[in-house]
Amino acid sequence: MRSNKSKIIVFCLSVLTFFSCNDYLNVVPDDTPTIPIVFENRVSAETYLATAYQYLSSSSIFSEPGFCGGDEVWINELAERAGFKPHSFDIAKGAMSVGNVPNDIYSRSYQGIRDCNVFLENIHLPYDMTQTEKNKWSAEVKVLKAYYHFRLMRQFGPIIIVDENLPVAVKPKDAELTREPVDKVVDYCIKLIDEAIPFLSRKEIDGVLEARRMNMAVASAMKAKILVTAASPLFNGNEYWGSMKAADGSALISTTYDPEKWVRAATACQEAIDIAENEGFELYEWTEELKNGVTLNEKTMRQFSIIGSVTESKNNNEAIWPGSSFFGQQYYMAKMNDPLSVITQFAMTSVNQYISPTLRMAELFYSKNGVPIEEDMEYEYSDRFGLRSGDKNTINSVKFGYETINLHFNREPRFYASMGFDGGLYVGHGRFDITNTWVYEARAGRAGGFKGDPDQTQYSATGYLAKKLINVNSMHPEAGASFNTVAYLFPKIRLADLYLMYAEALNEASGPSDMVYENIDKVRTRAGLGGLKESWEMHARNPQKINNQDDLRNIIQQERMIELAFEGHRFWDLRRWKRAAEFMNNRAIMGWNIEAGDAQNFYSRRVVSQQTFTERDYFWPLALNVLLNNPKINQNPGW
Repeated sequence: MRSNKSKIIVFCLSVLTFFSCNDYLNVVPDDTPTIPIVFENRVSAETYLATAYQYLSSSSIFSEPGFCGGDEVWINELAERAGFKPHSFDIAKGAMSVGNVPNDIYSRSYQGIRDCNVFLENIHLPYDMTQTEKNKWSAEVKVLKAYYHFRLMRQFGPIIIVDENLPVAVKPKDAELTREPVDKVVDYCIKLIDEAIPFLSRKEIDGVLEARRMNMAVASAMKAKILVTAASPLFNGNEYWGSMKAADGSALISTTYDPEKWVRAATACQEAIDIAENEGFELYEWTEELKNGVTLNEKTMRQFSIIGSVTESKNNNEAIWPGSSFFGQQYYMAKMNDPLSVITQFAMTSVNQYISPTLRMAELFYSKNGVPIEEDMEYEYSDRFGLRSGDKNTINSVKFGYETINLHFNREPRFYASMGFDGGLYVGHGRFDITNTWVYEARAGRAGGFKGDPDQTQYSATGYLAKKLINVNSMHPEAGASFNTVAYLFPKIRLADLYLMYAEALNEASGPSDMVYENIDKVRTRAGLGGLKESWEMHARNPQKINNQDDLRNIIQQERMIELAFEGHRFWDLRRWKRAAEFMNNRAIMGWNIEAGDAQNFYSRRVVSQQTFTERDYFWPLALNVLLNNPKINQNPGW
C-alpha cells in the first residue's frame, strides 16, 4: 500500500488545452521543457499559476450543466434540430449514458489537479520571489485543488484523491489508484482550504484578473458550500450506495445519517459570512435614480437590484466569487414589440430567445405577500389561469390593456425581475421610461411569438423567457442595429447564496430559530418582501409551517430556488437534497400553446416534453476510457 498521499503520474510539463487530454499547450518554449526553467523566476512561475487557474469552468450555457441540464428551462424543438443544443440538454432529456457523458469534467479536473501539484512542488524554486508571495500563490493553488476535487465529487460521487504526482518511472500497477469515500474527500478539501486561508489576500479589486483570483472570502465561501453539500441527503445517509465499498471495505458514501455534518456546515457558513461582511461584501442594491435622463421609480430600481445582483460587475459587492464573462445573453433575450419604431428583420435575428423557463418556474415565485401562491389566503389560486388585462396599477409589470392571465399579476418583485412573459414589460435595454418601454408578446404571429414557419428557430418553447440573466444596459436592437450585450462576470458564489445556505444548515442542525429567519430575511428584504414570520403569520393558510423543521426545510428550499433561479444552482440543489426524482421523474415540462394567436387559446396548457430521472442519475457515469485505463475503478451504480 502507498502512503496516505495518493499520487498521479506527471506525464510532461505541458499544460493541457481546454478540450482534449491529448493536446498540449506548452507554458515554456519548446526547447526548454524542464521544471527548473519553468520555475526559474517570478514571471515564468506566474505563467504556471495562470495555468492552474485555466481549468475553472467558463460561465457558459455550453460548459455549465446547471443552466440547461435540469427542469428550469427548455429549448425549442426547431432550434435543437437546427443544431443549437448545449450538451447538458441531454441530461435534461434523459439521454446521458456511458457512451454519452455530457459536460464530463473528469479528465480536465485531474489535469488541473496535476498542474496544481506541479506548482506546489516547485514554487520554492524562483529566486526573485519573497516567501510571503510564494505562500500566497501556494494558498491560491491549494484552494483551486480543493475545488477541482469537490466538483469531481459533486459530479461522480467517490473519487480518487490526488495529493502528489507520481514519479515518471512508476510501475503501471502502482498508478492504478482507487476511489476514496466521500467523507475522506470532503475532509481533504477542507484541509487544503484551512491550510490556505491564513496566507490568502483579502478582497482584491484590481481588475478582472485579480477579481477572479482566490482570496480569503472565496476560500471560506467555498468551504461552506462543500460542507453544506456533504451534509445534504445525497452524501449523508444515501442508502442507494450501500453496495459500493472502498478498498478497505468502508462505505464510499455514508448510508447512515450524521446530524453533526450540519453543525459543521453551519459553523463554516457563519465563518464565511463574517469574513465576507468584514471584507465589505453586501447585498447589491441599485442606487442610480436617474438613467438616460429618466427618473426611475422604486419598483424599477427594485427589479434592477435583483437583476444586478447577478449581471452587474462594477460596484457589485455581492459577488464573492466572480467567475468568467457570462456567455449567452442573446439566448435569453426576448424579441420585443415596439410600435414606435421600425425594427428590421436583420436586427431581430440577433435575438435568439431559444432558452425558455417552464410553467413550473412561473408558478414557483411567491405572491406579492411573500408566500407561495397556493398558500396565500388573498391569492385566487384556483383562478390563476383566468384571463385579465393590464391596468394603471401594473404600469411596471404588464402592458396596459394587454390580455394575459391572473398568474402574472400580484406576484413578488423577483417574478417580474426574473421572468419574461406574454404582455410583460422589459424596463431597460435602452428604454428606461416606463411609459415607453419594451413589451414581450409571446403569442403566435407577434414580435416574440412563433410564426408557423418550419425554418423558424428563434422562439420560446413555453411562452416564457428568463430576463434575469440579461444586463439592463444590454441594448435591444432598434432600427439598423443588432442586440448589443454588456458583458458581466457571472458570480459562482454570491452573498445571498451564503445567507440561504446558513439558514438551511441552522435549521437542519437545530430546527427553526430567530437566526434562521434573520438570514432568510436579509435576502427577502432586498427582494422587497416582508419578513418570513410576518408574511406567513399574516397571509398563509398554514402559518404554523414556519415553526416546524420539516416544513421550514421546504420553505428554505423554495426560497433558494426563487432567489437563485436560472443561475445554475437548482440543478445541483435538487441533487444534493435528493429531490431531483420528485421534480423530474415522469414529470411533464409544461408551457403554453405557442401556436395560438389569441389569449383564450394561447393560455391553454400543453406538454412540451416528458422527463425521466432515476436513482442512478444523481451521479454521472464514468466514461469507458476511464474504466479501461484503471481496472480498480468500478462504474457508478445503475450504469
